[in-house]
Amino acid sequence: MRRTEVIASQADQDYSLIVGRKRKSASVYSRLAFRGVIDLGAVLARGDVPFDRDAYIYQGVKAMADYAQAESVENIVFVDKSARPLWVGVSEYWRQAYPHTDRPGFYFMNPAFFRRNIARSDSAEHLARSLADTAQQTIVQLQAVDSPLVDSMDKPILLVDACMHSGKAVYVTRRVLETAGFQDVRVGVVNTTLQDNDIAAPDIYGTNNVAATRCLRSEDSSNLVANDEHSIFSMPVHDSDVLRAGSAFRAHIRTVISEHFLP
Repeated sequence: MRRTEVIASQADQDYSLIVGRKRKSASVYSRLAFRGVIDLGAVLARGDVPFDRDAYIYQGVKAMADYAQAESVENIVFVDKSARPLWVGVSEYWRQAYPHTDRPGFYFMNPAFFRRNIARSDSAEHLARSLADTAQQTIVQLQAVDSPLVDSMDKPILLVDACMHSGKAVYVTRRVLETAGFQDVRVGVVNTTLQDNDIAAPDIYGTNNVAATRCLRSEDSSNLVANDEHSIFSMPVHDSDVLRAGSAFRAHIRTVISEHFLP
C-alpha cells in the first residue's frame, strides 16, 4: 500500500470514529444494555455489587502499574479530570510493589482542548488538518513549560482514563499525541465497555464490566482542576471546600491501595 493510501485510510478511520461515532449513541446504548444484563447477572451470581468503587480503584491502579512496569513505560499521562486522582493510587502501588524500580513520570492533559479543536471537522481531510494543527499547538504548549515529555517522544507513553464507553475521548487524545510525533502511545482505563477487537479498545484495563457504567469518577466537589478549552493543561481550583474534598478523596485512594499490601 502506498504511503498516500495509508494516510487516506488513517484519515477515514479517524473521521469515522471521532466524528461519526457519537458518545453514548443509540447503538452504544443498545450494546451496553445487552452486555449489561449478562454482566449484571454474573456480578449478582457472585454476590457482588454492580459498582464497588474501592474494588475498581484497586483493580484499575494495579492493571496500570503492572502494565507500565512490564512494558517499561517511562511516562504516564492521566486524562483530566476523571483520571487525575488515580496518580495517587499508582504512586502508592508502585511504592509497595516495585520499591527498587524507578516510578514512571506522571503528567496530566486536558481532553477538552483536543475536542474543541476538532469538533467542527466536516470531512476526513478537514479532521486531518485539525489534528495536525492541534498537535502543533500541543508541542508548543509542552515546550513552553519545559515538559520532559518533549524529550521522550520516542518512548512508550501510557494514556490513562477512568472509563471508556464509546472510546472517542481517549482516541482523540491519542491521535493528537501520535500526530504530534509521539511514537508509541498506549491506552489504559479502569473500566471499559468496548470489545477487545474495537479499534478504540484500550491496551490495558482493570475491568470490562458493563454493569458498572458509572466507572470511577470523583464527585465534582473533589475535582481539584477545571477543564480549559484553550489549553492542554487544566486550571487549578482554589475553593477551600473543594481542596479539602479533593485531599480527602486522594487520601482514601492511598488507603485503598495500601490496605492490599498489609500482612
